[in-house]
Amino acid sequence: MKSVFQKEDVGKLIRSGKFDHFVRPDYDGRSVANLAPTIARLLNTNFEGTELKRNLLAEVDEEIGHVILFIVDAFGYNLLFRTKGVRAALDLIFPRGRAKRTFITSVFPSTTSAALTSISTGLTPSEHGMLGYTLFLKELGSVVNMITLSPVNEKEKSRIFDLGLTPERLLPHVKLTEALEQSGIPTRFLIRFELKGSGLSTLLYKRSEAIPYLSLSDMFLSLSKILHERKGGLTIVYWDGLDAMQHHYGPFSKETNFELFTFLNSMREFFGNVKRNSLDGVFFMLSSDHGQAETKDELAFKAEDIKLFKESLAIPPTGEGRCAYMHLRRDAKRFNRNFEEKLGKHFCLLETGKLALSGLFGKPAVPREYMDRLGDFISIARGASKLVFTYDVRERHEPPFVRYGSHGGLTINEMVVPLITSPLRALVR
Repeated sequence: MKSVFQKEDVGKLIRSGKFDHFVRPDYDGRSVANLAPTIARLLNTNFEGTELKRNLLAEVDEEIGHVILFIVDAFGYNLLFRTKGVRAALDLIFPRGRAKRTFITSVFPSTTSAALTSISTGLTPSEHGMLGYTLFLKELGSVVNMITLSPVNEKEKSRIFDLGLTPERLLPHVKLTEALEQSGIPTRFLIRFELKGSGLSTLLYKRSEAIPYLSLSDMFLSLSKILHERKGGLTIVYWDGLDAMQHHYGPFSKETNFELFTFLNSMREFFGNVKRNSLDGVFFMLSSDHGQAETKDELAFKAEDIKLFKESLAIPPTGEGRCAYMHLRRDAKRFNRNFEEKLGKHFCLLETGKLALSGLFGKPAVPREYMDRLGDFISIARGASKLVFTYDVRERHEPPFVRYGSHGGLTINEMVVPLITSPLRALVR
């Protein structure tokens, strides 16, 4: 666990193939949390926060009036090295002489609700409080799904707001789209039809125009129309197909490989059909919220079968299978000792207070309200391990969807994602 508390050369670790190595998020200019202030500067307006380091971005020699940000869910940097043909495809679509290709880190925990909120607000998880997929919200006395923003097992979306929690209290921070709209800069986001109004999306993209799509084809056609109409401002394109494939089949499966190449081929087709007179002042950015680690059935530990959890936890674990929050009801020292004895080979167990002070969540001064969401101990998975805890009653009686890919932890597989930037004109041939 030494690497959790000190900064290391991530590039060197990647070149050495140490993808299971733990790394820290780099909030000081090389993280998804730095995207929002960077985009604001590109559009010649202000947004509080730390920008990406300038040398990570492609150079531009024109005034930028439109930024296109692709967020490809679970597009880990590991796929560039461990999936056959990906780097060759990127060389074709994003040639190094025309585009800047590098990497940045996700946030901790490396999960969608935390990372997308950081992308939207420019804040670290310790500042915005969206700290996991499922969280115990003390103010509601309930475990909440932080994507749907409803108590677990509730079918309706955004139910927490019917129960007395307001959007302003849950996330009392200015969002990038909100700030841009207030400055007279139009914004819009493209999102899969089923996710429109998902709870989290309506919270993050305040005042922004939602453009739903059904598949890759109409997603790219909608983007082409936006360019043709020269709407300008900020266009966010969120695509989650790669995440689902990795969860079910694994990050290095044939299915994931096929899905990734389907996306890249669609991107290439899009570049080939964009009208040249719609390219002035358009800046292209592509990144991800997190990567995924390969997991194995024999290293999946069901919380309901672990006697220690039944004896010691006030509620089942929350968070993620690879970053689980433990809310104790008894004897922390005994829990720590027994956990290390029974599960220490597969998981690192750390006291929440010490982990917060280490800066992994961002600023060490984590508000008390957010600390309550993190429990007493945090379990971080090693290698291909994960904890399995299912709150959804329906999922308990069905074959598991999340099988061979997971995220939330600190390995390079989960933490490091691509950053590709370029003036759009340079990519259209």
